[in-house]
Amino acid sequence: MILEFVLKVNPLTKDIRKNRSVIRKNSRILEKIRMLLEIILKVDPCAEVIRKTRGIIRNCSKIDSSPKTSSRIQP
Repeated sequence: MILEFVLKVNPLTKDIRKNRSVIRKNSRILEKIRMLLEIILKVDPCAEVIRKTRGIIRNCSKIDSSPKTSSRIQP
């Protein structure tokens, strides 16, 4: 969103391009973790810790358009 706009204004902004690729990578990783958590919840529906973790991952993936988030989520 904001990154896309800045890239349109100045397509040579390498840092923004780099951040965008990191954000995409993090989104894919979060999606894989979410899928694993869903499988574990099907096996053990009482896994309360997993329910909390799933909520945290959902919150992180909602914020993933922010360049600051990419450095926080990075493994």
